[in-house]
Amino acid sequence: MRTHLRSGLLLACTALFAAPTLAQEEPRGDRPGFRGERGERGQRGQRGRGAEGRRGGQGEGEARPFGGVQRGEVRGNGRDRGPGGMFGGLPRWSTEPDFVRRDLRLVDDMLMVADEQLPMVEAFLADYEEGFQKAREAIQTKLRELREANRPPEPSAEEQEEMRAMGTELREKMRAMRMMMSGNRELVDAEAAELEDLRAEIEAMRAKFQEMRMERMPEQDQIAQIARQASALRKEWLRNRASLEAEFTESLQVILSEEQLTLWDPFRRQVRRDRALPRGVLSGESLDVNTVVREFEASEAAAEALLAWEVELDKNLIERDNTMIELDLDALVATLENDDKAARDAARSESKVRRDVRDANLEAIDAIAALLGERSNEFRLAAWKRAFPRVYRQTSFERALDAVRKIEGLDPLVLETVDRLEADFLTQLSELHEEARDATLKQELKQFEDRFNQMRDRMNGERQRSDREPTELDEIRERLRELEADSRETLEGMLTPEEIAQLPRAGDRRGGPRNDEQRGDMRQRIIERFDRNGDGELDASERENAMREMRNRRGNPERGIPGE
Repeated sequence: MRTHLRSGLLLACTALFAAPTLAQEEPRGDRPGFRGERGERGQRGQRGRGAEGRRGGQGEGEARPFGGVQRGEVRGNGRDRGPGGMFGGLPRWSTEPDFVRRDLRLVDDMLMVADEQLPMVEAFLADYEEGFQKAREAIQTKLRELREANRPPEPSAEEQEEMRAMGTELREKMRAMRMMMSGNRELVDAEAAELEDLRAEIEAMRAKFQEMRMERMPEQDQIAQIARQASALRKEWLRNRASLEAEFTESLQVILSEEQLTLWDPFRRQVRRDRALPRGVLSGESLDVNTVVREFEASEAAAEALLAWEVELDKNLIERDNTMIELDLDALVATLENDDKAARDAARSESKVRRDVRDANLEAIDAIAALLGERSNEFRLAAWKRAFPRVYRQTSFERALDAVRKIEGLDPLVLETVDRLEADFLTQLSELHEEARDATLKQELKQFEDRFNQMRDRMNGERQRSDREPTELDEIRERLRELEADSRETLEGMLTPEEIAQLPRAGDRRGGPRNDEQRGDMRQRIIERFDRNGDGELDASERENAMREMRNRRGNPERGIPGE
């Protein structure tokens, strides 16, 4: 077994010996993914459901259609570890009780608790919350003791002084190298040789610095042993957590009437969805189908399908969360022990439990849409937009069309042409959306094994490759750019330079953005080509001819004005 895989072991040790901190409690209503405040309890005889809470939304940011997280966008990884690194604590979601005393109103609201039952419900909640906190503190103590018992020794005073001196010298050499590289002039031979010497010295110092750190780190097999112990503690916590919930449930159900007991399973499923759905990673994994159903006021028509979705989703959420709390450390242990099969199996297990949650949502979309008659396609599209937000982002050409319609005094014939151009664009965009959804599902299927491969490479001290093979989604994005560029060109050919100036800037267009002179030339060439009556403008028939040839040209890689 390899024992000093430098950068990989340093990565594992950094996670292992991070400062121990327990996930801090946040105000319950402010945490993303949690239930909002419920409505006031109604008077006896007229009590109703309170205002429903909302899950926290994703962060906003600039992003391109069909893909990738862009700067400013917030996307959770579904793991939500507490501070302190992989071994620094339990996953944050697992450290939060399913019920707390301030949930009394929620229990009262959904289970229609009688006034004489309220004191007992409050006492059960208090007992559960206090028992949960004690059990959590106990398991955190065990994790902290495990970490402290295996923490590497602190460097001696002499070693610390040597490391500080090396750090100072390294910063000075890097500053000198930056000064030599500043400016645009070419270096003379002597300067180039000096620069290469500086680079070599810096790399040697970095290697020495890392060597000094690694000398204090545990061996690879010791790290794997610690990870196994931490994994066992996580599983112990999972059992304790389930036991506490079962005890609370049993106590509460004792005092409930038969009618209230029939409300328990829907209540528990709702609570679990509120908490667990936002932890999704895959497209559609965080979709709350019931939200879309309520928007369409279809709860009654879809009641049976909704119930089937709730039951299936609840089962899959439980399996996903129970699996995920074990997987991280199991995968790390397998990687440290060079057990590629076990590590790959862990990646596949995560993929499966997440896909099961996602598939329950996507299958429910089709089942409910089939019940809505004429509104089925509208419902399906609304649900897909929520499930695949990166696929259905508004395009730059759609923003341009919105801007055209806001231009005052625009020729009615131009507006008629814009409507036709939009219909043509949306038809082709819909086809791209369908392809992008399928490509997204295929690409996400690979991401877990890709992450395993990246972890293995890091543990083996291999550099991460900056290049990647083009994907099917990349090809679809390129076709979208082609469609937008051609559609924008057709649109601008119908407008005056003054009208074009009121449009938002086009996106990533082939050949770069056109200036005003180029746009004017393009418009003039289109007019000359299609102005049959010679009046210097394009009427409705002439615009239709231009659009028809432009549509035919979209499949042709040759550029230029149609007909040239």
